Amino acid sequence: MRAIIPTQSITLKELLSSSVYFAKLFTNDLGNCEDLPSDFQFQEPSYTQYHPILLSSNSWTLSTTTSSYSQCNYKESLIWGNTSANTSETIFGYFVTDANNNTVWFGKFDSSVEIQQNQNIVVDVKVHLNNYDYPQNTIAMIVKGNGDEPGNVNVYIENVKWGEIGYPLALMDLMDSNWTPNKNILCIGVDNKINICQNNPLSFDITVNAINYNEHKENIIIEDTGKKIIEINLQTI
Repeated sequence: MRAIIPTQSITLKELLSSSVYFAKLFTNDLGNCEDLPSDFQFQEPSYTQYHPILLSSNSWTLSTTTSSYSQCNYKESLIWGNTSANTSETIFGYFVTDANNNTVWFGKFDSSVEIQQNQNIVVDVKVHLNNYDYPQNTIAMIVKGNGDEPGNVNVYIENVKWGEIGYPLALMDLMDSNWTPNKNILCIGVDNKINICQNNPLSFDITVNAINYNEHKENIIIEDTGKKIIEINLQTI
């Protein structure tokens, strides 16, 4: 299964902060379509018990990045059951809408699925989020803990250097969140003037605080270009 982004692609900040996305199934055979007009109308199953599923903003996890996309996975598999009198229905994929019923993205199955009476269909939802064209180097910092999910997380960054030279303005808050993690994720951009390499790495000190966790201090060193995911693992008090 793959997720395809229509032209009106969402950003990571919108995905993590919204609580009004709905997952739905569609019965349209899209053929080889890789994108669709913004006014395209998906057809949903007609069996009686079918209904959209509300997606929780707390259930997304950033999993991988590539040169073009960052991928987020929904932590829970979604299950639709057909218990109506309808014999069967052919499902070609799923799509996600916002509170105004606008289609935000859709995912086609590798092949259609026939859901017959008293059968279920299980869907793993994922979304490919467009990476920023600028800057070229980004850092996704994910804060985790060895206990309950850390709350009221604060991240402080200082002593930013390129090689041995201080560059205090080299890092940018891509989520425009005043450097406050959103769902414990902080997305950072690096000024394109910084040419990262082993001889002249990018480095900075971070301090992370969260309720019921020990203060975490770490020196981050990045020696190559591209998209980076850094996990900060906090320890309970």
